[in-house]
Amino acid sequence: MKFRTNLPVAAVAATALLLTSCASGNTPSSAPASSAGSDTLYNELPQKIRDAGELIVAADAHPPYRNVAADGKVTGIDPDLWDALGKELGVKVTFQQAAALPAILTGLDTARYDAYNGPIAATADREAKYDMVAWLKNDVSYLFPTADGKKLGGIQDVCGKKVAHGVGNIIEGEVAKLNQWCESTGRPKAETIPLKDTSATILALASGQADVAAMPETSAVDAMTATPDKYDYVIQGAEQGSTTKYQSLITPISSGLGGVMLKAFERIFANGSYDAVVTKWKLDRVKVDAPSINPETKREPQAVEKG
Repeated sequence: MKFRTNLPVAAVAATALLLTSCASGNTPSSAPASSAGSDTLYNELPQKIRDAGELIVAADAHPPYRNVAADGKVTGIDPDLWDALGKELGVKVTFQQAAALPAILTGLDTARYDAYNGPIAATADREAKYDMVAWLKNDVSYLFPTADGKKLGGIQDVCGKKVAHGVGNIIEGEVAKLNQWCESTGRPKAETIPLKDTSATILALASGQADVAAMPETSAVDAMTATPDKYDYVIQGAEQGSTTKYQSLITPISSGLGGVMLKAFERIFANGSYDAVVTKWKLDRVKVDAPSINPETKREPQAVEKG
């Protein structure tokens, strides 16, 4: 299914739910198409994207990045951020329905998608294959309910709990590191509950299937914002084998898109659009001062081949 950014509510509601339906259809985008003559980065885009006239972005269900309301309205950081980025790039942005992260990475490798805006953390292994523009701090967090005296005193209290987590992403590996630490300190390992995505982990937590839900910090902050006084979270730190993670936009190195995307992010940081989006979604505590590319390896992006 495809949809485009900045959709009127009526247009969205008239279509099937973006992330829960198998139907397909297109809706207009407000992002400018082929704006080569304006003050945009259009002429710096790879020829393939200029020829196509659009940028295809993978989209799966991950609040606060992408939320779908009961009336079909699509909201979240991603639509708002891509609206700002699309204006700087001078090309329309089309979201395409996607499944879990492994399928999204395959789609990037096969050029089905041009980019994916997470949640995905920058790692050295990923940066060997993809350009990653870091734009939020996104540490590994464990969300838990605060009702009925269930509040955790710290990360050590996750040991021995039932922990829901997404599969095929960095969170899965971080939970494994936490379990190693639990064992090394004489604590019981957490019982892991692998699920499709962050939305599924929150549902498992709300239903009592899980005691704790492991997720990126941005998702934990969003859950707390959506339901005040219901949740809190603890962060996995260096002692438990984790390091500071950065939420990143990912593109294949071979596409030549990484450097242009970095410039687009630099523009929205400079013009205030980034701050506006982050503040709107109450994520100020995890914002960064400036975007960076390939933060783990410091590798420069591949230059675009001009057509």
